[in-house]
Amino acid sequence: MTDTQTPALAEATPDQRAAWLGITLAFPESAKLLAPLLPSELTDPRPALPTEPGHYLDKDGDAWRVYPDGVWLALWSVDPEERQDTSPEDYGPFTRLVPERPQITREQVGPILREWHAGLIADGEAADQLAALLNGADE
Repeated sequence: MTDTQTPALAEATPDQRAAWLGITLAFPESAKLLAPLLPSELTDPRPALPTEPGHYLDKDGDAWRVYPDGVWLALWSVDPEERQDTSPEDYGPFTRLVPERPQITREQVGPILREWHAGLIADGEAADQLAALLNGADE
């Protein structure tokens, strides 16, 4: 079968992808033949880099920061040039340090505070409602 007759993996069904991956695992020598057909996430042993801005720890526990423009900064280095020139690709996988939580809006907090200021709810109840918002609990 020539390259023009080989279906592209992007057009393959999930079952075909699984079969091709299974073949490469069962017969490692076939990996070289199938590698051009497989997506890079299956053939590149390095994990994908996070794209969300924030602080991360690498596989060794060292700190990194990803900026909104996608720039990575190695916080573990004291050398300013090394902090920006160090490539994060070889340090994954990364673990996000800041927990994800929904942003709390004025519309959510306002009614609780208005009821509290008006004396319609007690301090403890207002505190409980605000804590539920901050902790992401469903009402």
